[in-house]
Amino acid sequence: MGLIKNAGRKTLGEIIIAITFFLGFPISALVFAYINPIMGILCLVFCIYLLYLANTLKKGK
Repeated sequence: MGLIKNAGRKTLGEIIIAITFFLGFPISALVFAYINPIMGILCLVFCIYLLYLANTLKKGK
């Protein structure tokens, strides 16, 4: 019964993964291409760290 009750709910890890893929990676690509390559690489590293954090949060449940 618990699986059916929580089927539509998203965990914090899944929400962070979705936001990172749809906002973080495109923004870091734009920063890399138009503003500063070093800042773009830093944004990309931050996105990868967010994915790692979200994955650990997702596994923790």
